Amino acid sequence: IGIMAATALNPKQPEIHLVQVKVDLADLTLERKGDKWTGAFDLGLELQGSGRQPSSQVNVKTIPLSLSDDQLKQGLTAGLLIDNTVPTPAQPMKLRVVIQDKISGAAGSVRLPIGPP
Repeated sequence: IGIMAATALNPKQPEIHLVQVKVDLADLTLERKGDKWTGAFDLGLELQGSGRQPSSQVNVKTIPLSLSDDQLKQGLTAGLLIDNTVPTPAQPMKLRVVIQDKISGAAGSVRLPIGPP
């Protein structure tokens, strides 16, 4: 699954980083139900230190989709944007972002640097 992500320090709350994730909607499995295109995917966010040990701070949430034809067309062109937040780490780390389609099981991930102000 195609995925891009970016982080930025929240200027109003320096203890929080804003995270925007862009998902390639064409890579997700969608089913036609009535006049909507439906599907779902899991979005996982994990802060990783320099070691190989996984973090205990993994945030996973399911994102349900119910799109009209126009929303689908727009999403296929521009991608699907999801806004999130994570705590600002005290030291430089990596943020791993994972997407997994709930129907097909297909997945994609990206890692990006994140650190203190």
